[in-house]
Amino acid sequence: MAVLGIWLMADERRLKPLRPWMDYTFFIYAFHFILVRFLNKILARWLWGSELAAGLLYLGMPALVTASCCLVASVLRRFPWLWNLLNGGRGSVRQHVEQSGKSYGNR
Repeated sequence: MAVLGIWLMADERRLKPLRPWMDYTFFIYAFHFILVRFLNKILARWLWGSELAAGLLYLGMPALVTASCCLVASVLRRFPWLWNLLNGGRGSVRQHVEQSGKSYGNR
């Protein structure tokens, strides 16, 4: 109940404009694990025995995977049938906002 109450108290006029990466959130959620596992396996064999490299990989992995997911998503969006298949038929955040009649931020 508390989460619902806080959600309803949010002032929509104070929300920041939608950013392009917000259209990719579900895809990032669904796809990031594949990349994390792949990079961990490959780089662990390549950087075997280096604690510094392992630490840098640990710190840099979130940015690397997020950027990679956004890049893959932007390419896949050029093929709407494939994007809809992989994204579960979810449209963009902007489409949902426009359909609801609300406006977030300055857009």
